[in-house]
Amino acid sequence: MSGAADIRAQFDAENSGVGPAMTAYALGVLALVSFFNYADRMILSVIAEPLKRELGLSDANVGLLSGLIFALVYAVAGIPIARLADRTVRVRILGLCVMVWSVATALMGLAGSFLVLAIARMGVAVGEAGCIPISHSVIGDYMSPRRRALGISIFQAGGIAGLSVGLIIAAYLTGHFGWRTTLMAFGLCGLPLALLILFTLPEPAPRGARSEAGEPWYTAFVALMKRPPYRLIVAANTFGAFASYSLKLWMIPYFIRSHHLSVAEAGAWMGAASAAGGIFGVLVGGS
Repeated sequence: MSGAADIRAQFDAENSGVGPAMTAYALGVLALVSFFNYADRMILSVIAEPLKRELGLSDANVGLLSGLIFALVYAVAGIPIARLADRTVRVRILGLCVMVWSVATALMGLAGSFLVLAIARMGVAVGEAGCIPISHSVIGDYMSPRRRALGISIFQAGGIAGLSVGLIIAAYLTGHFGWRTTLMAFGLCGLPLALLILFTLPEPAPRGARSEAGEPWYTAFVALMKRPPYRLIVAANTFGAFASYSLKLWMIPYFIRSHHLSVAEAGAWMGAASAAGGIFGVLVGGS
């Protein structure tokens, strides 16, 4: 009996009261969240050319939609959303975030001007701002410390799939049905996922102490920035995002303009290139 008790105690310690089947289910759902998070974020790279032609936009307009407008709202909204999630039920906030960015993505498909596109794109940024911090927090409680890197890797692999398979699907839809249909299809596909999170995903018990309710967010920020490894991670992520997102946004338009590929062909090549080493690298990095 003592052996069985030891096994049960180890199971509870490693899974924080959540069984292995539910943990696997949660990771699968969160990987889908990551898939749509990155696919909806980068879908502008696929629809850029037909979008510009129909609405009379410039490259600068597209750059603002995918870059400055999105990034500023994303960065500012992330802190209060993560703060709210710390003090409430995280999976519920995550489900609402998925719903917000999915509806905003679909609304972009109805836009008739740059202003409407910009407002809807801000909605995408607000919703997606809560995705990564909340998902990482939830995974940290679902998984034991020794398996946490694997859980994060599975989540990130979903994002890589969104940047590869998602781009291929988006390019096919855009080439055959138009950019508006593509946006509405991707947006509407996120709504069932949001409901799945809200009604089926349990909130795991926290493994560590939550931050004090009255503690200002900048107190934690200052404490983190005092750590050299954290500063290096922030710097590396900043420069990495600057390079990678610039490339991801403009490669498909480049293939279309300079090599005369169709939207479907350019998206397929870019998606295949993203998938070639991305998913494998993320999974190996967390193993």
